[in-house]
Amino acid sequence: MAKGKVSDASSVQDRNSVYSFDKAFDDNSNTRWSSQYTDNEWIYVDLGSVKNIKRVILNWAEAYGKSYDIQVSNDTTNWTTVYSTNNGDGGIDDISLSTSGRYVRMLGRVRGTSYGYSLYDFEVYDTSPNFTFYNYDKDGKIKDVSINSGGKISYQYDILGRLYNKVISTGSASFTTNYSYEAGAYQNSTTNRLSEIDNNGKKNKLHLRCKWKY
Repeated sequence: MAKGKVSDASSVQDRNSVYSFDKAFDDNSNTRWSSQYTDNEWIYVDLGSVKNIKRVILNWAEAYGKSYDIQVSNDTTNWTTVYSTNNGDGGIDDISLSTSGRYVRMLGRVRGTSYGYSLYDFEVYDTSPNFTFYNYDKDGKIKDVSINSGGKISYQYDILGRLYNKVISTGSASFTTNYSYEAGAYQNSTTNRLSEIDNNGKKNKLHLRCKWKY
């Protein structure tokens, strides 16, 4: 719901348009918003009218929020905190919510690095995720993935360890789907992102975060 919508932020790194706040809402993970190097920074999106909000996804760049809030508002003056954490570790944060509002804000309270806050993507959805989440072993290999119906998703890797195919089983039938693959380095981990494009005609995103042992 946030793609291409009006947005605003407390600051932009070096006042450089390359890092402007609209970059967090352009559906392009190669661009990003970055704030100045201070703790108390925020970014919000205007959904245009009051919407049901079931899910927020934050795709952090290297500069992430260690302590931050997700807030909603109908007027940009009175904000209600609907999610809060003091244990942010970067990568992709997929947050389930049950709320409503016209404006959705990430309020950074404490930075996780010496930089400011930086987001490749700030996504807002009015439906719950189609996928539940999973476990990895110490080598970063997927051990279990399930969809909401209780089915399973299996993955195949090429010789370099890159995903190249997945099969979804709902219990009554299984089918192979295509995906786009993105990878971004983040300290001692890799964040893999799959964009699901064949789910009853709906575009849904499945984010896989793999931590690698060095």
